[in-house]
Amino acid sequence: MARLKENLLYMMIHDFLTDYLPKKRNCSTHTVKAYRTALNQLLDFTKEQKRLRLVDITFDILDGGMAEKYLDFLEETKKCSIKTRNYRLNCLRAFYSYAAMRDTSLVVYQSTLFQIPFKKTEKVETVDYLSRGAIQSLLAQPDANSKKGTRDLFLITLMYDTAARIQEIIDLKICDVRLGDTPQVKLYGKGNKSRSVPLMKDTVSHYHKYMQVFHPGEPGHSRKPLFYTIRKNVCSPISDDTVRAFMNGYAKTAHMACPEVPERIHPHIFRHSVNGR
Repeated sequence: MARLKENLLYMMIHDFLTDYLPKKRNCSTHTVKAYRTALNQLLDFTKEQKRLRLVDITFDILDGGMAEKYLDFLEETKKCSIKTRNYRLNCLRAFYSYAAMRDTSLVVYQSTLFQIPFKKTEKVETVDYLSRGAIQSLLAQPDANSKKGTRDLFLITLMYDTAARIQEIIDLKICDVRLGDTPQVKLYGKGNKSRSVPLMKDTVSHYHKYMQVFHPGEPGHSRKPLFYTIRKNVCSPISDDTVRAFMNGYAKTAHMACPEVPERIHPHIFRHSVNGR
């Protein structure tokens, strides 16, 4: 244990994580944790590569070559993204810059580390719309016989039918859905501008089932949120995060049946998708 305390590397790491980042730089605990993770991973990787005890690792061993091997390991073996690789490199650069600032004899190590370049991230082709087949596959995922599935299926169907923004869906109240000879929903967009959108027969059918489960006996003029969650006995409009989470869950399973469905989707994608009108 005495050797560990005398090791300049570990003294620098300790001061960097416990004093410099949280006190001098006023970094959040989340940020400090990210830097600690990068340094711990580098140390563990070096220990395995060099077959050394952690106590025997020094600045001389943690040179630029070892750091680059660690970054390649993240990308090629751990299958981390280029973004993660670059973030880890940024963490290591910050530590070595701090060490060089504290002790000029360590500038040489900072210099070799800064010779490792950040990698350019490849542009990922994003899907901006869903085909009719992809939509059908996505709509087949919620369990219509369960309470949650009933809600999710109606919400997705309504969003697809109306091409509404997610916030417009979240803001809906029961009274905004108007049935009759021409069923329609009143949406409130940016600037509180409203517009009425007709509803397809299938959407109305999902609406009736949803109301029976989530708003039994509630009058049509009610101003209660159409979609809601209850936490600690408090009823609140459903959140943006909740909608995105369950939609991505369904997208992941739909992707296995229909590769046209991306594994992650954003609610805005329905505004560009073709419905059955």
